[in-house]
Amino acid sequence: MLKIITVFALSLIPSAVGIVNAAYFCGTKDNAQRGGAIGAVLALGFVLCSRGWGLKLFMMAQTIVEEEQQRARREGEPPPLPEIGEVSDKLRRLAQAIIMDSDEQKRLGLWLAIATAAATVAWGFGDKIADLLPHFHH
Repeated sequence: MLKIITVFALSLIPSAVGIVNAAYFCGTKDNAQRGGAIGAVLALGFVLCSRGWGLKLFMMAQTIVEEEQQRARREGEPPPLPEIGEVSDKLRRLAQAIIMDSDEQKRLGLWLAIATAAATVAWGFGDKIADLLPHFHH
């Protein structure tokens, strides 16, 4: 959850800073919109760079099995057969990791969608929002 809050905040902070900066410090309306643009880019970057750990775990497990089978073939041995209980336990842990990853990705996606929407509004209307704040420099 800390990761989701951090990503959400990092996506929204530039929007807020841009609007406050335009209203109270620099007096340029364009700066209000630049914060929104930066926030939208960050949110989309987080979406594109988020990792599917469940899939990675599955691929690692698959690679280990394939490597062990190739080693056995090279050495002319029959592939080792693991205990049924051992395989079942590993599959159960893998399934739990995939489910946890999926749940986290869904929550992250929701909050990033909200952050992207807010940043896009700030990008498009940051100047108007800054106008609503008191002490805007014209």
